[in-house]
Amino acid sequence: MGLTCALATALGCWSGEGSRGLPCEEQLHCGLGLECISGYCGGEPSATLCGNGFLDPGEACDAGEQNADDAACRLDCTPETCGDGVQGPTELCDDGNTNPGDGCSPACMPETGCGNAVVDPGEDCDDAGESATCNDDCTSSMCGDNKRNEAAGEECDDDDDPLCLDNCTVPLLWDDMEVDTPTVAWTHELVSGGPVVTDTWAVTGRNAKGRRSWDTGLPPDGAGDTRLMTPTIDLSPFVGQAIELRFDHTHTFRDCNLPTSYEGAVVEVSVDDGPYQVIAPTDGYSPEVVGDGLCTDNPLDGQQVFTDDIAYLKETFDLSAFAGSSIKVGFRVGWDCGNCPTDQTGRGWFIDNVMISRN
Repeated sequence: MGLTCALATALGCWSGEGSRGLPCEEQLHCGLGLECISGYCGGEPSATLCGNGFLDPGEACDAGEQNADDAACRLDCTPETCGDGVQGPTELCDDGNTNPGDGCSPACMPETGCGNAVVDPGEDCDDAGESATCNDDCTSSMCGDNKRNEAAGEECDDDDDPLCLDNCTVPLLWDDMEVDTPTVAWTHELVSGGPVVTDTWAVTGRNAKGRRSWDTGLPPDGAGDTRLMTPTIDLSPFVGQAIELRFDHTHTFRDCNLPTSYEGAVVEVSVDDGPYQVIAPTDGYSPEVVGDGLCTDNPLDGQQVFTDDIAYLKETFDLSAFAGSSIKVGFRVGWDCGNCPTDQTGRGWFIDNVMISRN
């Protein structure tokens, strides 16, 4: 018996599992329990070796029929791994990463506190991070809570920021004309009436609500009109949304102490660089511009306009019909050719605090 074992040892007295799948020429090369078949110990290797219950070359594990994607040895003969998104038998969680602070630790153990995807005592919610309804501090998301939540669509949420609107959006355009270096690319032009009428729009302090406002300048000596224009405002992303224009203004238009007005102003919109069209404020315009009987050359003659004298007030225009397009807003003033003998130094139209926003 000892001789047999000694001979077997000399010829390869070992368990052959370690040589399974290796090349061979005879059984001696494979060890006990394995035959040299088709030049390989135990037979030619194939993809079907995973699951045969033997640890073949290239396999980290093989539990045979016990292999499963939620088992310690997966169907592809790899072991469970924390962070692969599949909870194995030794894991209490697996969220597909090994990041700390998201509810599942780098060791695939549940984390306590905000961010563990479990609503713990004192928490309104817990979505393992910011969501449309839950802030990252596990409080319910609400516009006005001073916690900007991008997942909830908030562009801002700050009571101390005057440019953060009540709906947690920022204006599409805002200018109060107070900064020394302009941030809005306004333009202005002479529409008609030259050479007697010139484009005199300018930012001045002549009759400003704050330090400065847009100012038409003094009435000209002839009939004509000029226009102040915003830069292009892209409303294409906001189809179906409510868009609003608001601004403060005051105007002093001469009426020569007669019951009829001769000067006035309107607000216009150009859509996709097309012609300007007059739009009406939500509270309507003043009476019509009709001329004085001798000079009826005002280009706005017969239109509903802002006219007469008013102190500063806020006007609102609904721009929702233009959502989906690119627009420019124009502020157009029309002058009559008949000057009044009264003092003209305070005359004109003054515009301040211009805002275009979503409601």
